[in-house]
Amino acid sequence: MINIIVDGNNLLHRSIAKTNKFFEKNSITRKINKNGLDVSALQSFVMDLFYSTKEFHEVECDIYVVWDRKIDQSSVNWRKKMHPLYKSNRPDMDESPQKKEVHVLCKHIKQILDVMGIYSVYPLSSEGDDIIYHLSETLEGNSVLVSVDQDFYQCVSENCVVYNPQKRLTIDLDNFKEVTTVDLENFVKFKSIKGDPSDNIKGLRGFADKRAKKLVENWEEESAKLSDEQIQTIVDTQKLIDLNWKPLTSKEVLVISQQIPPVRVKQKDTDWNLTKVFDNYQITDKARLAWDSYFELQEFNLKPE
Repeated sequence: MINIIVDGNNLLHRSIAKTNKFFEKNSITRKINKNGLDVSALQSFVMDLFYSTKEFHEVECDIYVVWDRKIDQSSVNWRKKMHPLYKSNRPDMDESPQKKEVHVLCKHIKQILDVMGIYSVYPLSSEGDDIIYHLSETLEGNSVLVSVDQDFYQCVSENCVVYNPQKRLTIDLDNFKEVTTVDLENFVKFKSIKGDPSDNIKGLRGFADKRAKKLVENWEEESAKLSDEQIQTIVDTQKLIDLNWKPLTSKEVLVISQQIPPVRVKQKDTDWNLTKVFDNYQITDKARLAWDSYFELQEFNLKPE
């Protein structure tokens, strides 16, 4: 059994951006379903999800799509408490039409995935990244993390690889250093030294790839040249970047487990329900045929009537 764990928000953002670019370039009317919903990007997501996971369909697999939307909307993520400027460089929903579209489409995508036998998983109060890491560590069997986010490279192990669908590249123990330039045990510290501009996390000033690599590979000697303030910056930054630094609470683990049935099942009328939901969202014949090839390779337990 292979667990395919997909970074849902990452994939949907890319699907929306690609779709919008297509319609901007071509004078074609966007697709609106009978309920008045723009399903253009939704269709793209269904197809992108197939091609992002296709390489691993040849054996029995479960697909988990993890989302960032928290179940407890009132909660504040611990990273934000530790570092108030964390992700403050990102536009909020009112400032970003694309972010708003992600918010709108998520619930509709969940309806489709539910009928397809694909799990949608939401965090209680953590981030989607934390849930992805947790699943990669706790699900039985081998796992594939599907995302273009390099933060997940730290999850590589004997039982887990990361697949970058944009580069069509699988990162595993054998090619890890070739891809990242550093050993796995040095990767989190390497990223902590450089910082992560996408999350508004500043690293050490003047330490880009080459200098950061030299520091982690010769830590005992090179770290002696750093000030106490620089050392503390690395320590603090590492807490934010290391997905293993703060394990999920028992309450969150319970909430996650409740979203994942112990035995995957499908209703006896799944084929009809899938046709109905695909019709509702105007999913293309190409996407339907692609997913048919996936279903033919999978085995489900029929849910008793």
